[in-house]
Amino acid sequence: MAPQHARSVPGIRSTRVALVHDTLTERTGPGRVLLHLAACFDDPLIVTSVYAPEATFPEFARYRVKAVHELPRGEDRAEAGAFTSPGTFRSLDLRHVDLVIASTTAFAHHVRHRRTAVYWHGAPSHSPGFDPSAPEPSALVASPISTHPRDLEAATYHRLQMANSYRTAERLHATYGVEAGVLHPPLDSRWLDRPLADPAGSPSALVVSRLRPDKHVDVAIAACARLGVPLTVVGEGPDLRRLQDLAGPSVTFIASLSDAALAAAYGAHSVVLCPGRDDFGLVALEAGSAGRPVVASSTGAGMETVLHRETGWLVGGWHADDWAAAVGSVLQRRWDASALRNAARRFGVGAFDDQLARWLEPLVDPGPSRPAVHAHEPAGTASVPRALVTS
Repeated sequence: MAPQHARSVPGIRSTRVALVHDTLTERTGPGRVLLHLAACFDDPLIVTSVYAPEATFPEFARYRVKAVHELPRGEDRAEAGAFTSPGTFRSLDLRHVDLVIASTTAFAHHVRHRRTAVYWHGAPSHSPGFDPSAPEPSALVASPISTHPRDLEAATYHRLQMANSYRTAERLHATYGVEAGVLHPPLDSRWLDRPLADPAGSPSALVVSRLRPDKHVDVAIAACARLGVPLTVVGEGPDLRRLQDLAGPSVTFIASLSDAALAAAYGAHSVVLCPGRDDFGLVALEAGSAGRPVVASSTGAGMETVLHRETGWLVGGWHADDWAAAVGSVLQRRWDASALRNAARRFGVGAFDDQLARWLEPLVDPGPSRPAVHAHEPAGTASVPRALVTS
């Protein structure tokens, strides 16, 4: 069902829209947000660098999805980024659409169209000076850091910029000098609307994450081992082999789950661990909507989604002893599942849709008396066949 709030901007649903996204090769938070954006428009075109239909959300099959590259059979989806580049998006011919929304953490902001809005799911991790495993440097938000001139030009080309969290907005300002507003991603919790009940059996923990070093899943493994608490890890990524070597027999790895199976997994576990320094992190809100408390890193956007001691526990740093203590504290308490669900829903789709409509209004209905959206015309498009993106 398409969100109704988007109708508050005249003509927004019938506007010819292209949603330009980095890659569609995994089931990720940005992918869920992209699906919600697609539902706001009539027959949007989704353009991406690489598309693996069997690996991402099946709902994308409802839309026109055009991929510039085909992921070779057997290629590791976690390495799909190797098939994308700034040139991939600079060369797109999108002159046939009225509005472009770039949905990005990597290179989609390099797209060229005079009416483009950029929604950042995180500041690009390829930016010089960014180390996702290091403590948050205070200088990062104090002054711009060096970045490639072409990337800097692409990041500042578009007038409308929105970040998914205050953390992302600060990093964008530090990296590019971009002044982005903040629009938290929508929690569409319909797939989590199961009857609330206490988990059966002994305490257990759940991690839902891409398996990369910056997600710090090893900390969750170590903390649960100290407590003797079984842990289930749902996700894929290049860190899988290392994590399997660290894990004992009480850790279960599952590559991916359908929405129904993931909703059941949330309900079957006592606590959900979010040790990654995420730029937003829908998992914490999904857990709350399922009636489960969260232990999350306070160095990421957990500060924006988790209410300490009310919906979960925030932990500074990644010392396994600190995480074990936090998990132990959560497991000792009795949590009100209904209160957790209600707290998560303050990030519901209605608030997102209202803000989205207001944000896009200058592009959707500029009016005859308003200035041009951008002085530049789209860049050349000769290197990508127009048939890729014009159907």
